[in-house]
Amino acid sequence: MFVVLVGACAKEKSLSSDHASKGHSTESEADAATGSTPSDSENVSNTADAAQPLPGTSLSIDVLGDTPTYVALATPSIVTGGQNALDWDLEFKGLSIFTNGGVSGSGSGAAFGPEDPLNFLFDTAPQVPFLRADMAGGTFLDWYAYSGEDHHLWSRHHIYGMRAGERYFKVEILSYYGDQAGAPVSALYQLRYAEVTQAGVGQTQVVKDLNASAGGAADDPTQPSGCLDLISGERLMLTPMEATQSSDWQLCFRRDTIGVNGGSGGPGNVEAVDLDQAKASSETIEQLEMLTADSELPRFEAVDFATLSDPSLNYLGDGVVSAFSAGWYHRKGAELEPVDATWFVRGADGLSTYLVLFSRIETLPAQNGYRIAMQIRPVK
Repeated sequence: MFVVLVGACAKEKSLSSDHASKGHSTESEADAATGSTPSDSENVSNTADAAQPLPGTSLSIDVLGDTPTYVALATPSIVTGGQNALDWDLEFKGLSIFTNGGVSGSGSGAAFGPEDPLNFLFDTAPQVPFLRADMAGGTFLDWYAYSGEDHHLWSRHHIYGMRAGERYFKVEILSYYGDQAGAPVSALYQLRYAEVTQAGVGQTQVVKDLNASAGGAADDPTQPSGCLDLISGERLMLTPMEATQSSDWQLCFRRDTIGVNGGSGGPGNVEAVDLDQAKASSETIEQLEMLTADSELPRFEAVDFATLSDPSLNYLGDGVVSAFSAGWYHRKGAELEPVDATWFVRGADGLSTYLVLFSRIETLPAQNGYRIAMQIRPVK
């Protein structure tokens, strides 16, 4: 079966990832050029009568129960793998995908996505603003939407509730960018927060240029990034390892990832909830471009103690977050479909780079698992 790519380059994009590949390729294919430059008018589809096969190699794996399945991308093939091994690049567990790096493995793996599916057709790695090594994260995972056209992260301006013991806070991320010498600089967060009690709402605190650069786009785990104590307002610069061992913060910022000091994030028993999660699937880049700190201030100010202490809210600590946690699949009725996107993966060796495109998810109910088909190609 052959696969051709669809363009997803129209100016207005829904962020719900409605479009997905629907094919299932199970045999190796030699690299093949399309013979022409991909255009924005092409549509991604998995049709058997496609003019050209997709470049790269196809791999289909069965992921059963809670048993991890490890994949080496160079081969590509399933390997024995394990937490302390360097012979695997991606770990599949249920519908979660992890890289061999950060908190998920002993390698130097990382990833970025979703990227334009057309990027899979080119021989060089796409330009990305950063690579994400696996780390603790959770509720704040969807705080932004990524525009591949200009590599810009747009805040959704969602209001988050945070619970630290018996204390409540409300938090809004205003921007991922600071200003230096008149130019925007990434990973300098702007945000606001306030403590909320039964007696009322405390003074709103505005935080400017919180440094989450973590040493650059490569995300060196030995480099610290900005964490914040919401009670005192103190900023701390901590490495990921230091953060997981400290109770002196409630929020940590590292490149695009925001973590809380609870669950896998740290020992602080901090939990969070996205009060605006329900509208995330319908938001578009164009809508988010119109939002500002001033336009969203009334919504922020309206959140009170009754809102944050509502027993129906599902406050959670952090789990493990990888680049794929941003959403590599979605549900279409009773079916699961991969998001139509290219994923850029750095191998466990820290040197090899690959493009990955998922083409099909098949549910295996009798085996409590999934059959996942993907296309893989190494790039420079």
